[in-house]
Amino acid sequence: MIKTKNLFGAALLAMLFASGAAAQDPPSRVARLNYFDGNVSMQPAGLPDWTPAEVNRPFTTGDSLYADAGSRAEFHLDSAVIRAGEYTSFSFLTLDDQTVQISLTQGDLSISLHDLAPTQTLEVDSPNTSVTLLRAGVYRFRIAANGTLTFVVVRQGEAEINGGGQAFSLTPGNSAELSGAGSLASNVAQAPPPDDFDMWSQERDANEARSASLQYLPRSVVGYEDMDGYGDWQPAPGYGTVWYPRAVAVGWAPYHNGHWAWIEPWGWTWVDDAPWGFAPFHYGRWIFIGGRWGWSPGPIVVVANRPPVMRPVYAPALVAWFGGPHFGAGISVGGGPSLGWVPLGFGEVYTPSYHCSPHYFSNVNTSNTTVVKTVNITNVYNTVYVNKTVYNQTFVNVHAPNAVTSMPQNAFASGRPVAQAGAAMRPKEAEHLQAQNAMVTAPPVAPARQALMASRAAAGPVAHPSAQVAARQVMVQHAPAVTPAPFAVRQSYLQQHAGETHDFAAMHAQVAARIQPQTYRQVNEVPAAAPRPAITPVPPKQPQPFTPTPTPHVQPIAPVAPVTPHITPAPPKPAAAVAQPKSYPEREHATKPVIKPTPPSPSKEKPEEDSKKKKEHS
Repeated sequence: MIKTKNLFGAALLAMLFASGAAAQDPPSRVARLNYFDGNVSMQPAGLPDWTPAEVNRPFTTGDSLYADAGSRAEFHLDSAVIRAGEYTSFSFLTLDDQTVQISLTQGDLSISLHDLAPTQTLEVDSPNTSVTLLRAGVYRFRIAANGTLTFVVVRQGEAEINGGGQAFSLTPGNSAELSGAGSLASNVAQAPPPDDFDMWSQERDANEARSASLQYLPRSVVGYEDMDGYGDWQPAPGYGTVWYPRAVAVGWAPYHNGHWAWIEPWGWTWVDDAPWGFAPFHYGRWIFIGGRWGWSPGPIVVVANRPPVMRPVYAPALVAWFGGPHFGAGISVGGGPSLGWVPLGFGEVYTPSYHCSPHYFSNVNTSNTTVVKTVNITNVYNTVYVNKTVYNQTFVNVHAPNAVTSMPQNAFASGRPVAQAGAAMRPKEAEHLQAQNAMVTAPPVAPARQALMASRAAAGPVAHPSAQVAARQVMVQHAPAVTPAPFAVRQSYLQQHAGETHDFAAMHAQVAARIQPQTYRQVNEVPAAAPRPAITPVPPKQPQPFTPTPTPHVQPIAPVAPVTPHITPAPPKPAAAVAQPKSYPEREHATKPVIKPTPPSPSKEKPEEDSKKKKEHS
């Protein structure tokens, strides 16, 4: 019997924080939604509502995504690319520095894993199986509409499959069809030929492998993939190689075309409108040089026991805040009290508006700019997080045109577009405020519910998974992270502590007593696996590094030799007994009741389709 394990109850929360979890730093990485096509929606952690998806939205633990009929979506992490097909519903159960754990309850998912450190885990959990990716490679998943069939394909790499008391490895060129709910039936065969979704994913991998930005940035800088088509890399004396955006409007400045979103465990997070607007706003520094803005990435640093690479620490927004008692004097943007911000310049210290350790504080700065000194980092940390005072430094970008933006606090709290509700300050005004020490470590604004949702309004009904799919539990090999409490419960705490450096662990510990255990997601623990079953494939070949083919049209990968199941050495079986390649199973399992996704309404048809139908009718 499968044991149901409530991993998110109030008792567990209290135990976690009592045992020292409050000292944990936020993750140094996120997943970026960099592309979608069609009707795609998201459900931010802590909200019951689905809202339209938006490009450049950072996703983290507890966030969910749904791609409706004819839709696709793509995420980038520092080590992987995740792509979702139509009728796909998935969530991030855990996303931190060690673990990426995905709940996939319906649909198609493709994962191109570029790098996996020995201490890291990438796990995909379905309603009847938990799959752990063991090395870099290309993986494909399909979950039937009724949730009782999981299909796994390993093109490159190796995966470990757990479920129904079974545990076995799946090697390159093979697939596994796993069916059933309480008991699991397994069928291992050669991988089917790539379908349209596979080919689309392979072509996008190949295009990214040709990126010119990889000469200056490693894959661990999320957002590198969209910089080639929108800017140019040029040397700049004193700054190294700098990226300059093309085709920006006259008077353009960073952190002006987008909106502020509330995303824990960081808090206020910048979401830029530009298709290239991720890496330059969450890593590195902006400089105003030669009459234009350029972005300077961080240095290459060495991580213990790893080759020398850049391992930049993600930041929600690399800005300094204006918001002290002198802020607002002589500034008219309407809407009551205001606050403002300025992009950090080369070598300037970033002081997060959330609690962090000295180690994290040093890493988020030294991985994103080159001039900061260790002794300076230590002094700043003690000033802000030990002595609880503002660290006043001179920000060079205050003197740049349109660099300082001011906005009414009520518009900011609701996540309204800055270009509509904000205004650029004149350099003299900003310099005057800086001289009056009007800087603050954290914005003195608590988020409204709208700040967790997309800034754009839905054009029609927001797509979301069916109630049956949303209620599905998944099998897990590892206990997921604790998801944030519902926002309605957190909101009063955030209002009471607005303007403070947020201690999110303390907040969750305080609100945990007000939450009933059933309000948290439940998952199923994978039963202990028996000794290696008879379906164990042959041992994997020597692993090869994952290298996407740098051609515009990728050919299907030829299947490897068939797998001969065995437990002990035995003579080869006749050819007739060897598993043959299988095609992808239908999304709707033929032998089980089917829950069909709701088809799109006629109002969602594309304009060109409407026009074509009218011509045919006439």
